[in-house]
Amino acid sequence: MIRPLLLFVGLLAFASFHAQTWTSFASVPNGFVSDHSLGFALEGSGYLVAGQTPYGFRILRHASS
Repeated sequence: MIRPLLLFVGLLAFASFHAQTWTSFASVPNGFVSDHSLGFALEGSGYLVAGQTPYGFRILRHASS
């Protein structure tokens, strides 16, 4: 019983370590300040939805091509 449990824990740890890779594509504009930002990718583009900024809400888009 302990061997399958150890195998499961080992595979879970291995998968989570290899799932945490990040690639930086572009920097945010100078002076960019926001609170509660949210980032996601959709169809090859990356989006940053800036929660509360001094000027209201902002959405930044980075296209990979």
